[in-house]
Amino acid sequence: MSMLSISGLRVRYGTTVAVDGLDLAMASSGALALLGANGAGKSSTLKAVSGLVPYEGEAVFDGVSLRGMPPSASPGSGSSTCPRGGGCSATSPCWRTCRSA
Repeated sequence: MSMLSISGLRVRYGTTVAVDGLDLAMASSGALALLGANGAGKSSTLKAVSGLVPYEGEAVFDGVSLRGMPPSASPGSGSSTCPRGGGCSATSPCWRTCRSA
């Protein structure tokens, strides 16, 4: 059984499709990195499974559907997004989030 399973993920912003039909599975002992060019849908994928944007398809973490789950109720997924650009310091919320993941 996969710890994280995504099937048919589709994320839209208005009429713009950011992610179209993504399927992936991650084992409980694994790590996952999303790599791609700017605009490839990496951040949109993370936002979808974190409950920050609506999506079509299915995302399941440890047997629990993530659909409609608010970010505050994420089942201890250990997922986080640390945007680059602004940088992270030892006192920033971003740094604390990345350290706790």
